[in-house]
Amino acid sequence: MRPPQPVRQRRTGAGLSWIGDRPEVGIYLRRRREALGLTLEQVATAAATVSSLRKWEAGQRNPGIDSLTAWCRALDLPGWTLRKIISMIVGGIDTLHVGHWPPTFDTGDLDHLEMYIGPAYYLGFPSFDVLAANTTARRILPDLAPADPTALRPANLVEWVMTAPARNLLADWATVATRLVFLLRSWVRA
Repeated sequence: MRPPQPVRQRRTGAGLSWIGDRPEVGIYLRRRREALGLTLEQVATAAATVSSLRKWEAGQRNPGIDSLTAWCRALDLPGWTLRKIISMIVGGIDTLHVGHWPPTFDTGDLDHLEMYIGPAYYLGFPSFDVLAANTTARRILPDLAPADPTALRPANLVEWVMTAPARNLLADWATVATRLVFLLRSWVRA
C-alpha cells in the first residue's frame, strides 16, 4: 500500500480526492453492505443513486462528506467508524475518547470487529491497551488477546511488542518496534 499523501495535496475543492490513496474505503463499505445482505438499491435509497454508489464502491469516484455520512449510516456503522474513515481520507488522526477498564462494547461493536478477515483489535489511545480482539487475532496471537475483565489492567500492545514472544513471532521485529516508538513519540508531541 502506498503511504498517504499530505492532506494539502489530496483535498480538492469542496470534495475529497481519495480514489488513488484510499481505495480500501470503498472496498470495505462494499463488503459491509454485502455482509449485511443489502443490495446497491437498498443502500442507494438512503445515500445516493445506484450509479454513484457503484462508482464509490469501485473507487472510481468520491462521495462528499455528506454523502459519505449517509452511506455509512445506511450501512448502520457506528459514529466512531465514520470518524475513522474521514480521518483516514483527510489524513488526520481520529481523537478517541479515553475509556475505562474494563471496557464496555455492545454486540454491534464486537460484530463489526469480526467482519475483518485478518487480525483486528480495538486499542485504547494513547496507551495502546488491547480492549477487544476478533477471533482471528485471538487465534493467531493469543499472547496479545485482551485481558480478562477481572484483571487489574488490560493487555498492552507496546508491552507485548517489546517482549520476547513478539521478537520471536514478528518477521521484522526491529521495524515494527521502531515504527511503534515513532508513533508514540508523534502522539506525545501532538
